[in-house]
Amino acid sequence: MVNEDLWAKWWAAQSEDHRARLRSAAGQATLDASTVQFVLETNPPIGITGSKWQLNEGDFSWSMSPSLREFIQAQP
Repeated sequence: MVNEDLWAKWWAAQSEDHRARLRSAAGQATLDASTVQFVLETNPPIGITGSKWQLNEGDFSWSMSPSLREFIQAQP
């Protein structure tokens, strides 16, 4: 369960540039390493998940948690 007040405070603390980049990231199915690092640096309450370890290096897939993606996409 996401605490909406916590999310709102986190979102309000972001600059317009950060919000634009977060909105862009929320529209991506998977995130590259620099975008993952950026999102983590904004200190979201929760937000990054990793999956799909494969045999080949580089097959680890990062994505935003559905709750973070939905929250960002719902912001005006």
